[in-house]
Amino acid sequence: MISNRDYLQYFQQVLAIEIQMEQTYRQMIDSLTNAEYINIFQKLMEAEQAHQAKVREIMKYFEK
Repeated sequence: MISNRDYLQYFQQVLAIEIQMEQTYRQMIDSLTNAEYINIFQKLMEAEQAHQAKVREIMKYFEK
């Protein structure tokens, strides 16, 4: 059976991936000069931030 601790560990791994992806997109934005590409990666970075918020919200259910 999967425990709350197991779920928390899993979602901690998911959160780490989301954070890494945000950082990757941020680095790409910093290295780009094309406004169109910057806009695309900005939207991807914002999506990763939204994912992080969702994962953190889910984690609250298993912290009880």
